[in-house]
Amino acid sequence: MDGLFGTGFRPSLTKNFITLLAEVKRALPAYSWIAVDCPSGMDCETGELSTGTQRADVTICLEAVKKGMLTYSAYPFLGELITVDLGISKVIGSAEKPGDIVVTKDLVKEILPQRTDLSHKGSYGKVLIIGGCVNYPGAPVLAGRGAYAVGAGLVKIGVPASIYQTALASSLELTWVILEDAGGVISEIAAETVMPFALDSQCLVIGPGIGREDTTRRFLFDLLSPGTEPEKSRAGFPGMDRQVKKRASISDLPPIVIDADGLNLLAKFENWAEKLGSSAVLTPHPGEMARLTGLSVDEIQRDRLGIAKKYAEAWGQNVVLKGPLTVIAAPGDKAAVIPIATSSLAKAGTGDVLAGMIGGLIAQGLSTWDAAVAGAWLHAKAGLAASEIVGCNESVLASDVIRAIPRVYQSL
Repeated sequence: MDGLFGTGFRPSLTKNFITLLAEVKRALPAYSWIAVDCPSGMDCETGELSTGTQRADVTICLEAVKKGMLTYSAYPFLGELITVDLGISKVIGSAEKPGDIVVTKDLVKEILPQRTDLSHKGSYGKVLIIGGCVNYPGAPVLAGRGAYAVGAGLVKIGVPASIYQTALASSLELTWVILEDAGGVISEIAAETVMPFALDSQCLVIGPGIGREDTTRRFLFDLLSPGTEPEKSRAGFPGMDRQVKKRASISDLPPIVIDADGLNLLAKFENWAEKLGSSAVLTPHPGEMARLTGLSVDEIQRDRLGIAKKYAEAWGQNVVLKGPLTVIAAPGDKAAVIPIATSSLAKAGTGDVLAGMIGGLIAQGLSTWDAAVAGAWLHAKAGLAASEIVGCNESVLASDVIRAIPRVYQSL
C-alpha cells in the first residue's frame, strides 16, 4: 500500500523517496500496488507527476476524487479508481454548491428512466435524427440504432433522397423521412419538410454524417432561425392575397442534440448560440470544440474541464466534450467527468452512437443534463464491454459498441 504522501503533496519527490518506491516495486513484483488517496508523487491539484511515481493497480480515494487525478497525465497512473466515504459531509454538512462530480454507476442507476410492462412505443418517446450524405450514409443509422439501444420507442431518420435505399438496407427498425436532395446532400429547401416531424418528436438530433456543403448549412440556418412574422403574398390575381403560414420558432422545437458536422456548420453562423435557445446538447470532440471556440486543440486538451465549463456558461448550453475522461458541463458552473478512458472508442462512428443515445434518453423524459451524463457513461462502459466481447480494443467498431449496450444495462 502506497501512502507516503497525501493530497497536499507538490512535486518533486526527493531522491530517497524515488529510490524507496522503486525498491519496493522491484522487491514485490507480484503484489497489487494500492495507492491511498493518490499515488505518491502525484499533484492532486494539477495532475503533475514527479519522477519516480509508481503506477497503481488500484487507487482508493478518500471521500472524493481529486481534480488533478482526472487529467491525461495523471489518470494512467491510477489503475482502478475507488472512492471511500469517510462521513465528512455528515459532520460539516454539504457544500453550498455541489461542485464538479465524477459519474458513478449508482448515479446513472438513479437517473435512467424506469420501464413498465404496461407500456407501448409511444411511452418511450420519438427521436428525429437528421443527417447523412452521399459520403456518410451510415452515420445517421448508427445514431438511430444508438437511440433504440437505450430504450427510445420510435426513431425517424431524415436523409437526402439519394442515400435512402443505402441507409434503409442497414436497419429495418428505423423509420424514414425523405428530404430534398442537392446532389447527395440535404438541400436548403428541406426545412419545411422536416418541421412537422420535428414538432411531433421529443428530441431532435442533428449532424451525424450531414456534411459541410453550403446548401446544407443554409438548411440548418433555416431550421434554427426564429419564425418570421406572417406576410402577405400574391395568389395570382389582382386584389387577392393569402397569408403565408408562420414558421415554428426555435422555442417550439423539442430539445436538440447537435453533433459532428452539425457543429462545424453551426460554427459558421454569427451569434449561433442565441439561435439555439437553452435546451440543446452540443457533443464536440476537441477538433470541433476548437472550431466553435477559436482555440487550438492543445489549449482545449490542457484544460478540458475548465474550457467545457467556460463555454457551457458562455453559450448557455450543455456541452459534452468527448474523448478519454469525457467532460459534461452546463451553465451555472456545473460539470461532470466520466472516469473512463479506452481506445476501443477511438474509431469512426462511435460519436454518432453517443449522439443517438443522448437523444434517446431525452425522448424518454430525461433532462438534457441527465441524458448527457447518463448517455456518456453508458457509452464509455459500452466501449469497455465491446472490447471484452471482441477480444481487443483495436478491432472494436461502432456497431460493436451498440451491441454491447445491453451488457451495460444488465450490469445495472
